[in-house]
Amino acid sequence: MTAHPYRSAELPERAPDAPREIVYLSRDQERHVAPGRLLFQAMIVGGFAAIALSIVGMQEVGLGIFAATIAFGLWRWRRARDIEGVRLAVDDGELTVAPRNGAPPLLSVPLRDLLNVELETKTIQRLVRDTSIGAPYARTTVGPAADVTRIVLVPRAPDAPVALTDAFVPHAEASEEFARIRRFLRAHGWLPVDERPKKKKVTRSDT
Repeated sequence: MTAHPYRSAELPERAPDAPREIVYLSRDQERHVAPGRLLFQAMIVGGFAAIALSIVGMQEVGLGIFAATIAFGLWRWRRARDIEGVRLAVDDGELTVAPRNGAPPLLSVPLRDLLNVELETKTIQRLVRDTSIGAPYARTTVGPAADVTRIVLVPRAPDAPVALTDAFVPHAEASEEFARIRRFLRAHGWLPVDERPKKKKVTRSDT
């Protein structure tokens, strides 16, 4: 019988003092931007709909739609995981990653099926406003390029990679939390897939 040559051996034992769970909460001051943008967009859409319906004599319907869009925007804002944070918990070798706002888990797999924890990085250029005294008006210029990053968990297929935040955060913050998450997982016996010992490939000639 031929074994799969890439099947990993069992993971190491869990450390006796390993914490059951940790919380990842982005400390980036801009983490409210994306959820707040959704709320603002909902207000604009609801407002235009209410005005249009009021023009044709359907004021009550317009107000109802406006109230519904505001409620939807607030609901989405409150459930944004970038604000409430994400809980990573390991119980009996099972990893569960879930937002703290009560939303369904983002990932629930055996710890051995988590292949890696990675940093997803992109380069951005922020707009900078010149508000110096004496300027006739505020000018906007393009600032220097900067790397922003988010933490991504990579499970075994068919599960898709999971980002712990929708938004990208400063690289220094993400790197610190990246190391903390990997230490937590290693305390439970987890190893990245490239560090795991491979089982010997068994061929028919060996039997």
